[in-house]
Amino acid sequence: MKLKLWLAAVAIVLPFTTLRAQSSIFSTAVLNQKQNASPALLTLAEYPAFHFDDSLATPAAKPERAVGKALLFSAVIPGTGQFYNKSFLKGLVFLGIEAGAFAINAVYTQRGNDREAEFQRYADAHWSENEYWDFIFASCERDPASASYNCSRDDLKSLRRWERDHFSHFLPEEKNQTYYENIGKYDQFNYAWDDTDKELGRDSVNREFYTKMRKKANDQFRIATYGASAVLLNHVASMFEAAYSTYRFNRDQAKATMGMEIQKYDQELVPALSLRMSW
Repeated sequence: MKLKLWLAAVAIVLPFTTLRAQSSIFSTAVLNQKQNASPALLTLAEYPAFHFDDSLATPAAKPERAVGKALLFSAVIPGTGQFYNKSFLKGLVFLGIEAGAFAINAVYTQRGNDREAEFQRYADAHWSENEYWDFIFASCERDPASASYNCSRDDLKSLRRWERDHFSHFLPEEKNQTYYENIGKYDQFNYAWDDTDKELGRDSVNREFYTKMRKKANDQFRIATYGASAVLLNHVASMFEAAYSTYRFNRDQAKATMGMEIQKYDQELVPALSLRMSW
């Protein structure tokens, strides 16, 4: 029953295939040389072996692509790994995302810098560092333990020590990011705003307006970070897609051929079907 199935399969496959001799020894010259010889004089290697390549379903072999090369291309510039794999539409998508993400990061970083410069100018115009140290000096003098601090309006080092011991936050010596954050965020800096004399309140309109200005600047910077994150994710996604597509391309180069070979079985030479896979 199995033999019949095999013969039927061969009968179906043969019309759509090309016959190709696999043995270099089996040739017309060899046959002419041994046509008068006894079959026993033929060796196993000299018997013909045929394989049938499906000329309709088997594509021409293509050169393999390097997974590492595709990965490296996309790591440098997303989309170029896809161009290497001849996937031009995918490459344009990744390249477009890269350009858009970079543009978002650049545009909103600049907007954030502009708004940051605005609120810093506003703070310099409406908040006085001298008035703040006047408030700290007055508070130090009212402190029963002021003698241990040697409170003096001219001794800024002693005032800073008293400030750190009595408040959770301090005024940095330089006008850095913490400096501009603290003066609007914490009530201990309220007194130095030019529209209030309340030491620890939150009644300054200028302070509230300044806080909103800082929030708008931070919103711009936050959007800029989204662009930077998109750049990173786009690189990773393009790298993995390029590597996987290259792997699939190489894997799809697998080829199957069916044929007939002469094999030795029980001291006799018999024909046998064979299946070969290459990848």
